[in-house]
Amino acid sequence: MHHALHIQDILSNIFGHCFPTAPLWNRDRRRSTATLAVLARTCHEFKEPALDVLWSELIDLTPLPRCIPEACCVNGKCYSLKRRLSEAEWNILRSYTRRIWCILLDHKSPDGWLDDAGLIAICSPPFTDPLFPNLRSLRWQGATVIPAVHISVPSLTSLYLSFTQGDVPALKDFLDAVEALCPNIKHYQLSIPRPHLFDTIICSHIRRQTNLREFRCRGVIFDADTISHVSRISSLTSLSFTLIPDESDWTLSSGSASVFSTLTHLEMGAQSLGLIIGLLSCTRLPAVEDLNVTFYACPSKEVFKSYITTIRNTCSSDSLATVKIRGIQPSRILGGVPSESGHRLTLDDFRPCMAFVNSRHVYINLQWSVGLTDSDLLALASAWPHIHSLVINDQWGWRTTGGITLQGLLQLLQKRGSLVELCIAIHTDSFVNLPHGFETGSLLLPSLLTLNLADSRLRSADVPALADVFLKLGMSACTFSGWGGTNMENIEGAAEQKRAWNQVFDRVMGRFSGPIWERGLVEDDESYVDEGSVEDDDTSEEEDGEDESSMEDDVGSEVDDDGSVEEDEGPVEEPEDEISMEEDEGSGLVVPVDDDRSGGGR
Repeated sequence: MHHALHIQDILSNIFGHCFPTAPLWNRDRRRSTATLAVLARTCHEFKEPALDVLWSELIDLTPLPRCIPEACCVNGKCYSLKRRLSEAEWNILRSYTRRIWCILLDHKSPDGWLDDAGLIAICSPPFTDPLFPNLRSLRWQGATVIPAVHISVPSLTSLYLSFTQGDVPALKDFLDAVEALCPNIKHYQLSIPRPHLFDTIICSHIRRQTNLREFRCRGVIFDADTISHVSRISSLTSLSFTLIPDESDWTLSSGSASVFSTLTHLEMGAQSLGLIIGLLSCTRLPAVEDLNVTFYACPSKEVFKSYITTIRNTCSSDSLATVKIRGIQPSRILGGVPSESGHRLTLDDFRPCMAFVNSRHVYINLQWSVGLTDSDLLALASAWPHIHSLVINDQWGWRTTGGITLQGLLQLLQKRGSLVELCIAIHTDSFVNLPHGFETGSLLLPSLLTLNLADSRLRSADVPALADVFLKLGMSACTFSGWGGTNMENIEGAAEQKRAWNQVFDRVMGRFSGPIWERGLVEDDESYVDEGSVEDDDTSEEEDGEDESSMEDDVGSEVDDDGSVEEDEGPVEEPEDEISMEEDEGSGLVVPVDDDRSGGGR
């Protein structure tokens, strides 16, 4: 063996590449655990670094009881402990738990789970030293709050808690235990049900945190005292929360502006945009780069302009790079055309925001129609020289019979070649009725461009001509779409428009054979859509399903060919009825290399 392979750091680096950059439950990761298990049994030089990587991340804790089969029993996919563990069995567990850096605890993992009694028993060892001395990240996704509330993990820096039901005492016990036993948490995420039951407990818990770098809490409503406290956390860089629902209740306890001096990412949700304005007017965000707001009530013209003016006064024009304004639930369904009282988004609404010269990503979705012209779009491009993403009403649509012309699109891309994401509505007449001799020149759409054409209107007869123009622009190398917004299905004629655009996209992507200008379009010919879009998709799904099944069947056979193990490797195969010694040997996560139960290492 090469002398370099005797160096543990080199082996750790090599074995670390066995894990692909994919979620813990990804099939490629499961296949990789089999490879690492074989490496751990290859020789004593490989044992420690291979086991370190193999055990570094777990999707559940079932590999732990499988290390001690004499004390473990299984019912289906649910594992439990039959008795108290002996000192020798605790030592076996500790030889593996010291290697774990990340745990994802899923209440009903597809690979199996440990029952509550077993989880509490394992997380309550009869010694004072931490059972998981190197654990950095813990994610709990379950029906109820995690029952193991007395696990001491001073090394824990990231905690993600998500549950769908629970009671106030259980949550309070858990959060109290976190404060006492996990004092070094920097990254904190909570996702809980019925937030009004837990707001007071969580806000009180957050007000006792002083070292957070990131806090994200979906559905929890912050009060003024909590906002004032988090603004004083000097290490905080990312914050996501929901504001109290009643604007009249919002006042800062300090009576003066709160300055988030280190905050770079801020995400807020509220019933109305006016409530968010009330908070921002009492704060200063000098370092914020990403500002994301979500609200439900459709804002008036005055409220929207007030918001844009407020962020201009609150944020630094040199720092703010991403602005997201999302109205996610329309106050009323407008139908195909906005009513006379509906608002219209124009360049004047953008003017205060044009002061942010370093803007790179602008996302706006309002329940308004859009009245931007070619010159307006060029004005925005001039104000934002570094713009990469400009997405306007990708969900609601522009709700206009016009849109940006071909000349306007070309001028925009020529002026801002750095654009990688664009959502606009185009005036298709300008694309198909080109002046005689008109040429696009050498300008082609950037290959990295994602172009969303929103709810652009298209006549069925214009499909071939429009597809021809898109091909000349090099659009086949782009990612493009249209009529995919969640609020567009209520627009009059949406189904017909989506069908016509799908035909354009199919032609541009080459699903037709021969030059497209030689092929006619039979109006309302649904057979093409059925054959090209529906049946092919169904077939591909069936083929994908067959491929997935064959992949699952092949995982074990690949390891068997190596001759090292008899069963599938990795922590993904569970015994069907009872735990046998042979199955434990094949699990990859359950036996030491030099243990006499391992089947022998070389």
